[in-house]
Amino acid sequence: AKLLAQHSEFGVQLNLKAKNDKVNVGQKPGFTLVLTNTTDKPVTLMRSRDGSEVGWLMPKIFVTAVGPDHKPVNLLGGRCGNTGPLQKEDVVTINPGKSFDLLSTGFQHHILQRFAPQHPGTYRVHVTYDTTRTMRDGNDKEAILDDVLPVRLKSNTVMLQVE
Repeated sequence: AKLLAQHSEFGVQLNLKAKNDKVNVGQKPGFTLVLTNTTDKPVTLMRSRDGSEVGWLMPKIFVTAVGPDHKPVNLLGGRCGNTGPLQKEDVVTINPGKSFDLLSTGFQHHILQRFAPQHPGTYRVHVTYDTTRTMRDGNDKEAILDDVLPVRLKSNTVMLQVE
């Protein structure tokens, strides 16, 4: 599958929103990352997991932030190599016309929840969400994933003003 825009051919929309789009240096803007099913049928996807933000486990949820100097911001920092096992709660079904906030349940230490810009200026942030399987998924080849819709989505870009 190719990298898809904010609204995919599958009828799933990925929307990134900052709770505060104007923050002080070191302040967390607080994000929501919402999947919306715009079809007339249920869609099965996955919530954020420990390892999603580095591509170790499905779904892969990559955050791209560009700082005021127009250079990518390193959001990862250090992390341990541990991840949690796949749970049936990691797979979510979104009914027609309904939405699911990827950061509201599941892994609670995602990069978006920790992001606190360290320099003043304008930041541009977007997210890619990927449920396509790869060899790196390791033990995630379980039957629980059989119903997960393979998508690659790109969110809208959020502009943050940091003072």
